[in-house]
Amino acid sequence: MSLGTAKLPHQLSNSSCFTICPQMDLLSFQLNDTVIWIYRQGNEKVWDIDINSLKTDDEEINGTQQKLINLVWKPDGKRIAIASNNGNLYLFNAMQGNLIRKLKLNTEISCLTWNECKISHTKAKSKGVDGIIDTIDIIGSMPALRSSIGNVKGMSNKKNPDSNTHTNINTGLKFIDDEDDDYPHDEEDDKDDKSLNVILAGSNDGSLTYIFGNIFVIDDICINNNFNNSKIIEIIPNKSLTYQYVLAESEAGFSVSKLSTQFIYNDKIMNKVLMISSKLLNVMLYLKRATKKLDNKYKLYMDYTIRIIELLRGEIAEDEENNISDENNIKFESNNTDPIYDLYDLLLTGSLSNATKKWLTDYLSDRGIKRWSKLGSTYFNNARITIYNHIISSLHHFFIYLTDLKGLTQYDINRNFEYTDQIDECIKICQTFMKYAYQFMIELKENEQHFEQSIIWLSNILSEITTDEKVNITFKTNDITKFLIFISSKLNSIESKNDDTQIDIHDGDNDYSKINKFTNVLNIKLNNLFEKIKRDVKEEIIMEKSIILTKQPDVNKEYKFKIFDTHGFLYTTKNSHIIMHRFDLGTLHVTYFEFKINTVFEIIDIEMVSADMFSILYENVAIFYQTSYGDKSLTIACTYNLEKITNSEEMMNFKSGYLAVNKTGKSFCVLDSERKRYLWLQTFL
Repeated sequence: MSLGTAKLPHQLSNSSCFTICPQMDLLSFQLNDTVIWIYRQGNEKVWDIDINSLKTDDEEINGTQQKLINLVWKPDGKRIAIASNNGNLYLFNAMQGNLIRKLKLNTEISCLTWNECKISHTKAKSKGVDGIIDTIDIIGSMPALRSSIGNVKGMSNKKNPDSNTHTNINTGLKFIDDEDDDYPHDEEDDKDDKSLNVILAGSNDGSLTYIFGNIFVIDDICINNNFNNSKIIEIIPNKSLTYQYVLAESEAGFSVSKLSTQFIYNDKIMNKVLMISSKLLNVMLYLKRATKKLDNKYKLYMDYTIRIIELLRGEIAEDEENNISDENNIKFESNNTDPIYDLYDLLLTGSLSNATKKWLTDYLSDRGIKRWSKLGSTYFNNARITIYNHIISSLHHFFIYLTDLKGLTQYDINRNFEYTDQIDECIKICQTFMKYAYQFMIELKENEQHFEQSIIWLSNILSEITTDEKVNITFKTNDITKFLIFISSKLNSIESKNDDTQIDIHDGDNDYSKINKFTNVLNIKLNNLFEKIKRDVKEEIIMEKSIILTKQPDVNKEYKFKIFDTHGFLYTTKNSHIIMHRFDLGTLHVTYFEFKINTVFEIIDIEMVSADMFSILYENVAIFYQTSYGDKSLTIACTYNLEKITNSEEMMNFKSGYLAVNKTGKSFCVLDSERKRYLWLQTFL
């Protein structure tokens, strides 16, 4: 049954990202080297994804050109992973069209696969590994990590099917790695405790990368010398992810290696360690982004404050130079002018120097005071919200995950996890951080009062100068004094550099800078912990067997690699024949098959739908064949006459070019040879 025929607004550059979503009626097309289109059934374009609009500042400066390499869907169809030629991996939300995360891998990506391992939580009476998160619904009672730290927009474009216009919307999101925290928190990563997502990436240099929980990257895995100088073509795991089968191409031909990753499914402790590690990293990036927001507001306020006071310094120096002959007017040498001295003198004596008067009227003025007041108010209000809703909430999550992780490492006395000390260090820094966060909120209120009183005082003096009328307004001298002392300390410490690894919450430096130090130290401690966990994981990945499938592949043919049930298949077509190398997943024993196709038509494309079913695309016909390995024969199971479906004026002279089959085998799509028109059909299998 036809689900629709359609014409695209522009010709596609190639068909490498022509895929069908596993669970939803969505199609992906590659418009050019950098743009992906996502279409819904009915020829409705739902998303534009342009990876060039997501370049980092460094990539822009260096003129780095990105090109799309691969696209894969998450098994549930809700996420998309897109790889570029420079090692960037983009994860998008297919439901909302927004960028979830951007990862930088150390190698050039050659292939991708996205898998999901279901985790069976044990019951209370059964033997198994139960952590805090499993036995108590503690996460649900914890403060939520709110996703509204900043505005995160998707690259979306809902398009009228009758319209050929489209608009790319730049998300403005930056590169994300351990050094960058401009990160949209993905709440789905926190909610999913029943499955472990694993993205596997192969490279052109023969190395592998495992990405757990969409964020925890373990790369530079080289476990087979045969992979050296080889390009990894495909990685396919079995359903439980206990084994991965890696197809590599080298001068020796096509080889398949069987990798054992039993820990993903069978080692419940390591499985949970990986899940918690990905959640810890997720929370860490959330914390860094919250800290960055606090930093931005603080810098706007403090930079303006310093700039205003420095203008007073300049006026004092100029006033001293003009009155250098009058010793009574010189308070100190011009190369050591302290603007706070002038303000402090004004506060205590009411004596208004010419420099301060000029500063108030010419530089600060009523407009400057309002600007200053607004920046201060914005900072203090945002700081309270950010500290309580985001930073303190993050620390609550850290405590639970770290405590659960420590319990897992002590669960089996026969296993020696060498990172218990690192976990304790992280817990300790979180405890100190939490204590300071609450202390900071108290001091924040006091500092806001000091700032507000200082603004009232300066506004009153400015009003007296401009109107020549004295207004009796009360203000707290002690608050103003504390504000001036705080500003003086900032002026004196602009050039100083503090040690970011040592923090004393009683050192008197009670402002944003210490929040940033705590975040940096916690990040360093977590990275130390993660490196030890990654080392353990690498030791669990074992290469069991490796074989050469074919020594002299036809360079003019496209070979495809699939796994079904108990066998793997490497296949292609040649002169109306299907050439197949079938191997046993357990022993890697290879059997060669050659199926003759009784047809006079030229084979355009071929896809394996199941262990005993092929879909072959001809110019105007798509035929599904049942295979018999005993007598090496093919039997037609279903035929689709494409000429009858494409008899409309818009689809006239449709010539088949490319085939995409849904993983469930329930539907397939045909893209024409010009890559501008397509048809979508439902199978009857």
